[in-house]
Amino acid sequence: AAAGPAARLAAQARADWARTTAARARRAAVMVTVPVGLCFLPAFIAVGVLPVVIGLADGVLGHGGGGG
Repeated sequence: AAAGPAARLAAQARADWARTTAARARRAAVMVTVPVGLCFLPAFIAVGVLPVVIGLADGVLGHGGGGG
């Protein structure tokens, strides 16, 4: 008889803990986005965008090296 209320309290405590843990995990995922973006965005620009821009500028300015 006494196990019923104790079991309900334990189940409630586990459910509360699971909700709190899930909320913290969601917050952590959001908080980690900014630092990761700040690390990867400059690398992406340096490796992916700058060579294209330099190549286009080189072609537009006529320094392509292919002309004679």
